[in-house]
Amino acid sequence: MPYIEVKWTGKQFHIEFKPEEFENATVHDLKEKCHQITHVDPERIKLLAYGAVMKNNEERLSSYGIRDGSKVTLMATPAKTMDNVASGTVEGQLLEQISIVTEKLNQKIVPDIESYEKRVKEFLSQRTGRQEQVNSKEQKKLQDYGVYLNEQLMNILFDFDGILTGLDEKARHQRKEGVRQAQALLDKVDNIKSLVKN
Repeated sequence: MPYIEVKWTGKQFHIEFKPEEFENATVHDLKEKCHQITHVDPERIKLLAYGAVMKNNEERLSSYGIRDGSKVTLMATPAKTMDNVASGTVEGQLLEQISIVTEKLNQKIVPDIESYEKRVKEFLSQRTGRQEQVNSKEQKKLQDYGVYLNEQLMNILFDFDGILTGLDEKARHQRKEGVRQAQALLDKVDNIKSLVKN
C-alpha cells in the first residue's frame, strides 16, 4: 500500500493511501489524513517536501514530487484564540504570532544550542583519552544532534516566513530581527558541527 512518511515534533508516522487514491491525492487529502492522526486542524497544518512549502491545497501531491515512500515534514501554526481574533488589531495579532515564534526560539532552541556547544567542547577536550570506537560513536551523536538543531532552526525560519506582515512596519521589523537571530544561530550550529567533523 502506498504511504508517505510524515515527520512531526520529532516523531515519524506513515500515512497510507489506497493505490487508486494515491495517484490523484491532493495536498488537502494529505492534510486530512494528518489531522486524523495528530488532531491538528487542517487549516493550521503546513506541509514541507524537499525544502518547499506545499501551499496549494488543490494541487496533486505528485506535482510536488511526492511519490510512494516520500518524506514530508508537518508544521502546525499556532492556534488563534477567539478573543485574539475578535478583539485584537491586525498589528496585535501579527506581533503576537511573531512573539510566539521568538519565544520558542529563545526558550527552547537557544538553550539546546548552548547545551550542544558545551557537549562539543567536552568531547573535544576528552577526545585524546578515549578509545577510537567510543569516540566515533559520540562524534556521530554530536553530528546528528547538530543536524537536528539545524532542522529546528529551519522550522523557525519557516514559521517567520509564514507570518505576512504587509505594510506593518513594527511587525516587519520584529520579524526581520527574529529571522536575523535564527540565521545567526544556524551559522553558529554549523560552526560547532564543523569542530566535531575535524
